[in-house]
Amino acid sequence: MPEQNFDDEENNDRISLIQKSHDGNFKDLCTPNKSSPSSKRWILSVLLMLMVGVVMIFVAFGLSHALQDLNATRATRSVHGKSPISKLGWLNTIEELRLKLAAVSTDMKNNNTESQVVDITPLCDLIDYALETVGVRGVYFELFEGLEYYIPEDENCIYHIGHGVGCGWHDIWWLKHYFGAYTAEKLLRDGYLLLDSTTGEKVDNAVSFMHELHKMQERPYTGDMSFHAEHGFIYHYLTATQPDLKSYPLELADQFCGDYLIKNKRSHSASKNIGSECYHGFGHAVFTVVATRQLGEFDHFTARRQFRPNGGFVLSDEAICQGFEICKDAPDIKWVPLKYCHGGFKHSQQLFSKEFNEQEARDEFFDAHQKRCGIVDNEALYERKKKKLTKKQKTN
Repeated sequence: MPEQNFDDEENNDRISLIQKSHDGNFKDLCTPNKSSPSSKRWILSVLLMLMVGVVMIFVAFGLSHALQDLNATRATRSVHGKSPISKLGWLNTIEELRLKLAAVSTDMKNNNTESQVVDITPLCDLIDYALETVGVRGVYFELFEGLEYYIPEDENCIYHIGHGVGCGWHDIWWLKHYFGAYTAEKLLRDGYLLLDSTTGEKVDNAVSFMHELHKMQERPYTGDMSFHAEHGFIYHYLTATQPDLKSYPLELADQFCGDYLIKNKRSHSASKNIGSECYHGFGHAVFTVVATRQLGEFDHFTARRQFRPNGGFVLSDEAICQGFEICKDAPDIKWVPLKYCHGGFKHSQQLFSKEFNEQEARDEFFDAHQKRCGIVDNEALYERKKKKLTKKQKTN
């Protein structure tokens, strides 16, 4: 029996369809013979064309949106055609700022004054320029990325000394605090801060600035710059606006820190709790208030003059008691704000004195003063607040 080829099968299919049409049976007229190889090829061809069509639709859709975003960005930046970013390009501008920051930092290192307070005016001038050029988002989110590669290390530097330069990461750590402090001064002076130089967005109050900062901290990736700058912003803002502070600034802390502590929101990339870090900043602020009061410098208070790291400044007995008295009224939120107020307060003294390079020595110093000031032992106070909160939760 001769072998049947595919052409014969196709002819048979055509004859079958013609017969059905003459018999008036149109039911299967458009249905190919499923048992034949040609029918299977026909089905696969249709499915393949459908898949190709779907892919092309998705590609076209994606390209359309990408072009829309690109055009929107160009349109936005064209409005600010005279800005440095338009002329130099965003990356070139950031690079220029990093190089200038490294140069200023190196000059700061050469300031060998033994004064307890040091002038950082050249750095503040650069911060002002950076905020005007790339805005808060450019400064707080991009400027410090990789900055450690721009500042040469000095093996002779002592931990906590150097005031922002040459001694490894810790000096860049100080720069971040100074950026925050001067940002607060600029906001209070100018009445606004530029958020984004490409869009022209601005904030005109400290609460809005803090909310913007926390949005940065919630991003999937963020460095620690915004956290350290946050501490600097809080300690300068509180000292400048409430120099006569005698009790914990409950309303301002609530406005600044929001519900981040209650919701236990974290920055996983920076390994920090957003709410706790905010309240820690208020501990630094309490120190700055009582320290500035001790020096009698409120009339000349400015971010351009900072306590020198390891410069030998020590609070008086009276100022220490004032600080503890302010902290004791911290809000009862999981007993954390009180703990972090004490922590920030003690940390500041450790940073500025020459005596407490080790935390153990610092804690012994403050434990003795807490008893003298009539402040309840930390652990006992925290446990009492914890039991009180637990009881309240059970009642509710």
